[in-house]
Amino acid sequence: MSFKIKRPCFLLSIILSLQLYQASVKADGLPGIPGLPGREGPKGEQGYPGPPGIPGLPGPPGLPGGSLGKSGSAGLPCAPGMPGPPGMPGRPGMPGPPGFSGAKGDMGFPGPAGPKGEPGDCCISEGQKTSVREKRAMYLRPYGGVQGMKGDKGDQGPIGEPGHCDVRVIKSVNLDDEAKQINLETSRNGSREAPAITCRELKSTNPNLESNLYWIDPNGQDIQDAVLVFCDMELGATCVLPSPTVSGSIPAPDQHSSPIWFTDVRDEIQVTYGITTKQLVRLQQISDKASQNITVRASDMEENTYFARRNMELSLLGYNDAIISSKNSKSLRYKTETEQIYIEHGKVTTENLFSYTTDRPERLPIMDVDLSEVIKGSTSLTELTVTVGMACFY
Repeated sequence: MSFKIKRPCFLLSIILSLQLYQASVKADGLPGIPGLPGREGPKGEQGYPGPPGIPGLPGPPGLPGGSLGKSGSAGLPCAPGMPGPPGMPGRPGMPGPPGFSGAKGDMGFPGPAGPKGEPGDCCISEGQKTSVREKRAMYLRPYGGVQGMKGDKGDQGPIGEPGHCDVRVIKSVNLDDEAKQINLETSRNGSREAPAITCRELKSTNPNLESNLYWIDPNGQDIQDAVLVFCDMELGATCVLPSPTVSGSIPAPDQHSSPIWFTDVRDEIQVTYGITTKQLVRLQQISDKASQNITVRASDMEENTYFARRNMELSLLGYNDAIISSKNSKSLRYKTETEQIYIEHGKVTTENLFSYTTDRPERLPIMDVDLSEVIKGSTSLTELTVTVGMACFY
């Protein structure tokens, strides 16, 4: 039987295997024929995770998103916040007027007697009466020494020519009076020895003077009762000075009655203006209008008093007992010029400036302030002061 060998290499391997088998049989016996491949074993357990791979390349940019959405509706209104802290202190104010002058000194010793006068004019007799103009000039003359003793009667002058002496002398006397009056007005410079009638007159005769303290003598009768006032030269105003200017802290009364005059709350407070009644009445008579300011400062421990104090009201007592308030007729109504609120450490301080101007000068200066409405506005009032401004006459 013959067959064709299709795989010579396979046959060769069998021959080599037999030869190796024969060689091994000669020594240790023949080896067995290699067995068939075994079956596939069971699946092994999962191995440990491998190390992280290398990061991949960045991907391409994404597609653009959609359009913007619609705006939302407005939110609900919030409650108002608390008032902010007080601002930085302002710049220092202008310097105030000089303080009051010292007490009036004792009168000096009389001066020596003046020299003997010249003989009188030929046509003015010894018993001639002094004119009203001369009397007024005598009252307004600058203060000097005591008048000297009356001189001896001069010798009788010669007889003048008929019909000429009276006219010539009368003209001479009138011109002399006018010159004296002009010199008198220009010599009133606002000093203690030569007080002016008013600041308005002082401004007209001395236009270069600055606003300051000057002496005036409104009734023009005796410079011994002249008054030291502040002259506002821009307005030509004569301003009498109050004393005291600031009341100091006023304690709240136990019972809230009406009215509450601040001169009654503190007995030692009495507002004066350093001017006699006679001089003040005359100043009122020769003035066209008058004005004055009052400032009230109140401090509380409750922040809600801020709203209670926004419409602070007062009643002012005028010099002629007129009551001035915000509810009166227009001629007796003051104005609230400024209102300032300070809040610090739970303490609320309200400061109001009230101003009154009138064409009835006899209503000023202000003599007292009714504080009943201010005190009623709070149950925790800790401090209350009243500042009285100058009363100015124009």
